[in-house]
Amino acid sequence: MIVGGSGQDGLLLSKRLYNASVPYISISSKQLHIFNGFRFCFYQRYNSDLSIDFYDSLLEGCSVDIIYYLAAVNKPTSLAEDYKNCSSAIQHVNVEGFINILLLLAKKSQNPYIVYASSCLIYDLSINAQLDESTPYSPSCPYSDSKILAICSARNLFDKRFDILNAIFFNHESRLRPNSFFSSRLIRAALNNSDKTSKISLLNPNNIYDFSLAKVFAKLLCEIQYLRISGDLIFGSNQGILISEFVKKIAYHTNSNINDRICYKNADPPRLAWSSTKLLRSIFPHDKNLTSSTDERVSSLVADYIYHS
Repeated sequence: MIVGGSGQDGLLLSKRLYNASVPYISISSKQLHIFNGFRFCFYQRYNSDLSIDFYDSLLEGCSVDIIYYLAAVNKPTSLAEDYKNCSSAIQHVNVEGFINILLLLAKKSQNPYIVYASSCLIYDLSINAQLDESTPYSPSCPYSDSKILAICSARNLFDKRFDILNAIFFNHESRLRPNSFFSSRLIRAALNNSDKTSKISLLNPNNIYDFSLAKVFAKLLCEIQYLRISGDLIFGSNQGILISEFVKKIAYHTNSNINDRICYKNADPPRLAWSSTKLLRSIFPHDKNLTSSTDERVSSLVADYIYHS
């Protein structure tokens, strides 16, 4: 089961499961109109309701081997939404929806493997250091608060009941990202031949950007279910690159003047940390994607945009 099937990671994971003829259930807040001819799958919209009753009706007569909990609310989806409503949505989707499905599965005596998608924002990214799984949590916003609350609550309630993986994602990109993500905004602008002059606003050029390909993480999520690893596991690039250097690589691989169109603004606090993937690479020692260079990853990402343009 994939909870949060319409986001970038849910779509990429769905595609891999489909190509492998693996039956699955995808739950999403949005209507999906992709991958014509899907077999072995069932889609259900949750309409902001991730209650125990919702899950119970959905899973009636079903046995689930693995739960990928990818659903997340980070910030308001429109300017009209106030802080209180956003905080309520963050709490319901990021925490309550996750705990509710575990409560139901425990009641049904099912023992699936649990993968919870967390974020590098649970750490203090302003420190100039490489972060690993021993780094203490240091939440800085309601979103990171909710991610920590969800995984800690799950461990306290179900530590002896389920194998729960806290998948801590650093930046991972694909063409499925909306323009609210700067990598997507940057590449789309660079490839837009009808507009070569408009300015693009980005954060501090000296911020560290820990950049990976989302399709690689989707592949690892499919494979890791057979290992049933629990605890924290960082998914990252094991290297950091300055935002300004990343922009230059985009300009090179798109053969554009995008580097001359950037207006930088300072971020407070700056992001200076990057990931250590020593543990991830020890689990997948033969996966060359985990040791590829930033330049190789940028080239692959740009090629994906061009291919689907």
